[in-house]
Amino acid sequence: MLNFSKHIINREKFKTRMAGYNFSQLCYFVSFIIIVVSLIGGLSTFYLALCIAILGLARELNVLFLKLWDYALGKSFIVIIYAGAANIALAYAASQINQITGIEPYPFIFTIGFTALVFTPFWVALSSLLILSVVLISINLWLVLSILLRIFRVNVRAHWEDHQNVWLTMILRLLLVPFVCAYLFSIVFPYFADSSFEALFTNKIYQRVIALDANENIEETTISAEENANANASLFDQETRRKGRFLKSIIADFIFYFEAYEYSSCKKESGQRSVVIDDFSVLLISIDETKPYGYSYIVAKCEPVYE
Repeated sequence: MLNFSKHIINREKFKTRMAGYNFSQLCYFVSFIIIVVSLIGGLSTFYLALCIAILGLARELNVLFLKLWDYALGKSFIVIIYAGAANIALAYAASQINQITGIEPYPFIFTIGFTALVFTPFWVALSSLLILSVVLISINLWLVLSILLRIFRVNVRAHWEDHQNVWLTMILRLLLVPFVCAYLFSIVFPYFADSSFEALFTNKIYQRVIALDANENIEETTISAEENANANASLFDQETRRKGRFLKSIIADFIFYFEAYEYSSCKKESGQRSVVIDDFSVLLISIDETKPYGYSYIVAKCEPVYE
């Protein structure tokens, strides 16, 4: 009977202690335990731990969002951020249409909206990546500041929500956020593949490598074409390129079946669809499996079907 009473008391203490942790803290603890068990036991449960960590971080970011939304200044900041992101998303969608068709995106009224929708996961992952990067930097700065303040006997809260094991939770955030960022970066990669941003991104990397070599007084300050090809292949592998082309193929299909028309006031061949560019020009689209996205695009003079 005494042992049973101790068991009940211990159980109640455990419940009381666990009630002091918020949902995000529990997610971090569980995620870290799964990662440790995976490393020791050689289990492939890394993605499970990653999903649990993302769930905890998403909840914290949502709480932070709601706290900002309670203030007029916070609302203004959020609205400005969303407006800027929407503008960039539309501009990026227009650039993708330009790369597919080879002309300005102005005639593709419906495709711009559809492309922005297709690239929604990209913007969600990219914005989350940027936010988590800011969070990681802020955590490091706040930890250093908190330690310095405690030296001068100034007690400050390390976190606005955590009440138990605050410092342990902060350390777990520092460990888990880079893993989450790396995963989000892998999601973003296919959207950059096979685009003008890829060349910009890789050129930046090569320039930095060359600059570092020059600073270290290394004799060879240039990278050979073969080394460039190998670096490029490792950065944007075939699978990533395949995913990037698949996304653009979806957009090309939408253009052909929904934006282009089967019947036109301009002369065209059978099997071609048309998009009127202006009063004098028309874009003729036809199925061509030899092309990168399965269609050929020809800008032609609009010759009226009537005499």
